[in-house]
Amino acid sequence: MSKKINYDIRKEGLYECDYDIFDGLSAIINYFLSTELYKKKTNTFDNLVKNLIDVILSTQLMIPVKHIFSNNIFEKNAINFSLSHGMAGPLSVLTKVLAKGFYYKNIYEARDFIINNYVNNSVLMDKKIIWPRRKELASGIIELYPIRPSWCYGSMSIAMQLYKACELNNNNNAKNMAIESIRTLKKTNINSWNMDSATVCHGLAGALLCVNNMGQMVSSDELIQVKTELEEEIYNKCSKKYKYRFYNYNFLPPSFKISEADISMLTGSTGVIMTLMTVISNSNMHWTDILAF
Repeated sequence: MSKKINYDIRKEGLYECDYDIFDGLSAIINYFLSTELYKKKTNTFDNLVKNLIDVILSTQLMIPVKHIFSNNIFEKNAINFSLSHGMAGPLSVLTKVLAKGFYYKNIYEARDFIINNYVNNSVLMDKKIIWPRRKELASGIIELYPIRPSWCYGSMSIAMQLYKACELNNNNNAKNMAIESIRTLKKTNINSWNMDSATVCHGLAGALLCVNNMGQMVSSDELIQVKTELEEEIYNKCSKKYKYRFYNYNFLPPSFKISEADISMLTGSTGVIMTLMTVISNSNMHWTDILAF
């Protein structure tokens, strides 16, 4: 499998789904870690991690223009900063692998390459520290739309993964940047976050999971306040007029907003309810493992 992936990448160029936490190598490794399958399939697990490291360092996670969905601004290769389809996915699994005491050749180089990319490419916008959705490093062109601190494409989930990674490598500069990103977000009104949806992927539930997870690592009155405000906002979104009590609102480029009645975990009411159960119980309910928590 590793040889085929490398061959396809050399031949066609990198796709986000080759490495991401949704469909790619990071998703498979995360599954092995979450289910403890890595203890039974050691050779397969080793090959997967080695391959991910190789993909990170050999491609620097640069996506060719022809492989970028809905691209109308980039002329050259760009890099994705998100958790769902970008660098934060590989960073999350490398952090988990290292936390379990594994070591692979060049794993530190791969991890630090990603961390440094976040440190060097943060954006200060409207007094908030955020990261772009994608960036063409050669020209500095950035794709920001939609700007929202969601799980899928948002600075909240990036800050969480960055903080976790820096707990292991003692990069205080990056760790402080992660905390400051959430603090600057806290200073703004939730209504300005472009998160009309209560759901996990694009909405308030995903942000709540991130804040709740950060709160287990960092003692902060600010995090507690944001957590409380997010819970209240989610409760306010619940309505009997909606088929499944919550609606998913999504933004499609360049400026379309669609609403969906959805019962699924990522973009539906099931994920919202499971999020509230997780936060209220304040215990690990394990389903969040698949979301790279």
